[in-house]
Amino acid sequence: MKNSYKGKKVLIIQQRDWAKRIGHPLACRLNQYGADVGCVVIKSSTMKFISNQMDFKYSFIKYADPIKDIGPGHLSISGISLDDVCKGLGVDTVWTLVQSSRNHVKNYKEKFYYSYRQGMTDEWLEAFIKATYKHVCEVVDHFNPDIIFMPNFAALQQIMFSLIARQRGIKLCGVVDSKVPGVFLFTESHLAQNTKFLSVAESLKKGNSQSGNYKKALDFVDAQKKKLAPPNNIDIASIVTKNTGYLDLLRGGVNVAINSCFFFVDLYLNKVINYKNKVSIDYRPPNILLRDEVSAWLNRYSAERRRYTALSEVKSYAYFPLQVQPEATIDVHATRFNNQLETARQVAMSMPGDMTLVVKDHPNMSMRRSRSYLDKIQRLPNVKLVDFRISTIDVVRNAQLVISPSSTTMFEAAYLGVPAIQLGELGTARAYPNIWYQPVLHELPSTIKQVLSEWKMLDSEKYLHDLTCCVAAAYDTGFEANYSKVWSGDTSSDLELILTAFLREGLIK
Repeated sequence: MKNSYKGKKVLIIQQRDWAKRIGHPLACRLNQYGADVGCVVIKSSTMKFISNQMDFKYSFIKYADPIKDIGPGHLSISGISLDDVCKGLGVDTVWTLVQSSRNHVKNYKEKFYYSYRQGMTDEWLEAFIKATYKHVCEVVDHFNPDIIFMPNFAALQQIMFSLIARQRGIKLCGVVDSKVPGVFLFTESHLAQNTKFLSVAESLKKGNSQSGNYKKALDFVDAQKKKLAPPNNIDIASIVTKNTGYLDLLRGGVNVAINSCFFFVDLYLNKVINYKNKVSIDYRPPNILLRDEVSAWLNRYSAERRRYTALSEVKSYAYFPLQVQPEATIDVHATRFNNQLETARQVAMSMPGDMTLVVKDHPNMSMRRSRSYLDKIQRLPNVKLVDFRISTIDVVRNAQLVISPSSTTMFEAAYLGVPAIQLGELGTARAYPNIWYQPVLHELPSTIKQVLSEWKMLDSEKYLHDLTCCVAAAYDTGFEANYSKVWSGDTSSDLELILTAFLREGLIK
């Protein structure tokens, strides 16, 4: 492997904590192997780290953050149109791509947890898109990489790099979740389409190839079925109040005071610049910290005391899980369905016969989702909102169908033997035997009928085989490691496994 990288030009997108814990160690290893290593740096603290490190000298460094300050009429983008951007990226529209930029298309300053009113005018958004495109093109033109490594596809810049790489035939390696716990996949696309995982899964299902991991996959599927099949405990499982006492509110006030002190120290040390114009989850002055703490307490208080529909009272239903938002799952993989309120309304109108739509909020949003938002969900026709503290597994197990833009719940449904319809574009889901793809809402009613009809005639042995093939394909084409924990700094034990996986993937044609 060492000699294979000698003389190759490798570009790494060094962003935030990933850069310090995975990206830079990867760069050091590539440098040892004789590669010409360049990087794009995201966030000022990461730029400081890259500039001050003494391990080796990057041959090319491009700081990306100044893109955000380029506004309408700036000379650097005067000759670029959005038509040019679309043509260069090979896409029909850029407005779906920019949905990933939460601080531009949403507004954190206006409301906790983000207002759905855009944080920038259309003119500034257009300038941001053009500036990002120009930046990506300049990096690729100047450094001319043979390979690009990146941690994920969570923002516009990373998505544009993947599209430019596709247009120009450059090898790109980004990481996505395989939906098999502890296994991650490499892909060149932000939507994980046309991946090696999909082709291997299809080949295994058709019997055109065999997997050395089939027995391991079969054992995993069997273990998942047993794990997800406890006695039903609907409506009483984990229904407890939490973090809504006055002591918790007082504790939140103390946190505000402490974090405010840190904020002013950072401000004094010039770590926070022009914060009044750049309020975000990363830059919160004291008044925003106080607003967030009080809002979170009130949201959780309201969520825990809301009068929900008892799941046991709903006889026939499809399940629609609300997603964490903003998040790549909904804002990258399912941009046309990221108005979850409207999507739930449309799906509820598609229910056949006596079937109703059950909606449950994500537990991680209980402090972030406003009372008014849940009120609107609860008052939609043919929608029943159930307690967010009920086990998702209980809700799925008793559902006739799961419908979601994109979520882990669809994959959990596979082990429970429940069919699912995916509205979004994540490619990984299309391999699974319980998941149908339907992005056209007006065709959803007929798709629901088709799925329910075909499911009754399911060949259980073939289903088990196909599901096992999907898991085996993940083992065959992915890598097993604590990728997220190494990234967050919780452990460094699997770093060598991760570096080896990146280095091997970079050499695959």
